[in-house]
Amino acid sequence: MADRRTRKIHMATLGMSVLLMLGIGLGSIGVASARYQKNAMASTVYGSIPADPSTLSAAGSTYDFGCWTSGGEDLDATIILKGAAPLKGTLRFSFDGVTAEKKDIALQIEGMAGKEYAVSEADGRLDLPFSLVLSAQNRSGSAHLDVEWIPAGAAEATLSARYLITLNADALCAGAESAPTFENASGFLTNDLLHLPLQMPAGGEGILLAQGATLSGKFPAGICYYTKAYPQGVTLLRDSVLYLPRNESGAEDLLIRREGKGAVEAVKITAGSSDQYQAATTLTPKTEEASLTVSGGKEPIVNSEKALTLTLSEASSLKDSAWNDGGASGAQLSWELQKLSNGTFEKITPSAQMKITATRTSGGGKLEISVPGGKQPAGTYQLILKQTYNGYPIHASTVRFFVDYR
Repeated sequence: MADRRTRKIHMATLGMSVLLMLGIGLGSIGVASARYQKNAMASTVYGSIPADPSTLSAAGSTYDFGCWTSGGEDLDATIILKGAAPLKGTLRFSFDGVTAEKKDIALQIEGMAGKEYAVSEADGRLDLPFSLVLSAQNRSGSAHLDVEWIPAGAAEATLSARYLITLNADALCAGAESAPTFENASGFLTNDLLHLPLQMPAGGEGILLAQGATLSGKFPAGICYYTKAYPQGVTLLRDSVLYLPRNESGAEDLLIRREGKGAVEAVKITAGSSDQYQAATTLTPKTEEASLTVSGGKEPIVNSEKALTLTLSEASSLKDSAWNDGGASGAQLSWELQKLSNGTFEKITPSAQMKITATRTSGGGKLEISVPGGKQPAGTYQLILKQTYNGYPIHASTVRFFVDYR
């Protein structure tokens, strides 16, 4: 018990700033209690959908410590694992092959021996601070630490995360033969979503991307960026310039989700390998703050006499031509229907008994959920709405509703 208390107090000093930063990104989709009561005092008791603070995910969460230079400080973060039931299992840690061979980055976790950490938390929550001690004074390269959660009795990991570190990035960029090029499609999609397609020069292993007029301008901790290598998104854990490794084609379709909304001042972005080879672009955010808004569903009861209608509005730069009457873009909208069964939401397919009807409009459209035959089983359901841009997930919303014939 003393060890556990020490971990949770230690988190306040080492990991709280990281935890605050991890609130950036997509809305969390979790399972919450929900029920419908029909009486004279209240027609609806609607369970909220809580945010899940876990830093590990089934899709593989990715975090970036940014660019480290010789003599730089060691790196600290906190792994947070939260479940509805007591946690019992193992956290497994592994470095990339080069780092494991060179042993120039050491992992420090209180109470851990070897590469695994035994977890037993009766309250269903683990807060585990860790430190990376770097002695890679002369090495340049991209390193990473993988973390896997294996529940007791499971043969394979169910959740994971990857932590990225770029060592001495300036040396990685040496050898570039020219400056990179920002494509004409560069620009803000909303107030906080910045699209930066660019072409890297021949030579060099990658380029630096900075916020400001020079290559030393740092992006603030908390931003999330998407690349072809990490389409699920990467959260930056500390203020840093970004290092983008060069892929086979040299073309990168970068998307950055900025921290904070409201400011519409022009932003200058600089990319390159050195003072000699760099390019800059100045872009102004749009006034639209949301990539997708969902309205309706204030009385989420569906039966043979009552349908649920949702209105979906997409930002002007993110109109999906297959869904609405707007122009073509790289955005796509999709939805998934789920039913609560034995405490877990499971995917179901719309049918004649439970229909989802889409109506197109100029800025989005409407979705109507109905049970025209009155034969769909009563219960708790939810519709998950997902929006992507060039394959990158940029928005997720959950609308919970009830089929009730009383």
